[in-house]
Amino acid sequence: MLIFSKNILIILLLLASVNLYSQDSTTTVDTTKQKMFEWFAFPFIFYTPEVNFAFGAGGIAYFRTSMKKGTRPSKIISSAYYSINDQYLVSLTPSVFFNRNRNEASSEIYFEKKIDEFYGIGNNSSEISTPDYQYENFSVSARIKQEFLGKLKVVAVYEFMNYYIADIRENPYLNNDVIYGSDGGVNSGLGYGITLDNRNNIFYPSHGTLLEFNAVYFASVFGSDYNFDRYIFDLRYYRALSKNNDIIALQGYAAHTIGSSPFYALPKLGGQHMMRGYYEGRYRDKNYLTAQIEYRKTLLNRINFILFLGFGDVGKDLNDFSLPKLKYSFGGGLRYVLDENEKLNIRVDIGYGDSVGFYFGVEEAF
Repeated sequence: MLIFSKNILIILLLLASVNLYSQDSTTTVDTTKQKMFEWFAFPFIFYTPEVNFAFGAGGIAYFRTSMKKGTRPSKIISSAYYSINDQYLVSLTPSVFFNRNRNEASSEIYFEKKIDEFYGIGNNSSEISTPDYQYENFSVSARIKQEFLGKLKVVAVYEFMNYYIADIRENPYLNNDVIYGSDGGVNSGLGYGITLDNRNNIFYPSHGTLLEFNAVYFASVFGSDYNFDRYIFDLRYYRALSKNNDIIALQGYAAHTIGSSPFYALPKLGGQHMMRGYYEGRYRDKNYLTAQIEYRKTLLNRINFILFLGFGDVGKDLNDFSLPKLKYSFGGGLRYVLDENEKLNIRVDIGYGDSVGFYFGVEEAF
């Protein structure tokens, strides 16, 4: 009950804080016109199993590179937070469309100091009394997409991660050097991908499909300390059930690694986007399969709510996956509509899995 009360208080604070955005909310907007530039800034406070309570500030700027009808909005999202247990994260995630959506360049840049928990590898790893360790990380990923055939695009990918384990504390796996990657190191890899995206809106789609596949090869020739391959499949489907924008969103996701991946780069179950309510990394292995469904509905003017249900698991190979033993998560959340024309939302979610997570973000979880 205490956690629930704190979550409600935080939601109210968040909804009160959105008056900091740049445009006066009483201004009448011409929905027939595309905005060339807009931005919002906001403070936030949240709680997740990974970070504990944290506070910070973020912002999003979105713009169009052309006034031609149908040009998708490009965006630059920035965020920084500090937690009560001395963790921090600074992130910058730009995504820019060119040439009437035929080309897209995007990246994710993170600088962080975190306390993580490591319970070993596998979907049935046991609880231990001292799972904590501390790390620092600087990572960059970049993607360039080129239209190939209709909505189909080919993708070039580069990823870099410099992962430093600052304090292994009393973690039994890292103290005994029995886990590959316990010394940290650099991951650097090149890859390719394919994307098919016919969603009607990138911020809050009500119909359409997003299909993404990418493969990244980490090797010493690219400056990596580890040699392994990673493959990711991500399928999303959206459909409006009524004219009132009751929307069903579906996602299926699979990650597969081959070779000698360090433990910190293995696919992880949990987090703020998938399997909300699980500590991200509580379960990790070479393979990760998950699916989730989300129901989205307009509640009041500028207020929406969602309900979600997810299933997933990790495993060394397909034999480790069993339908009766799949882990599940469920929960709900509220949305405050920052921009009614673009359908851009601030989200707050409460997820229940093997723990309780309270998540804050701009845009939807998927």
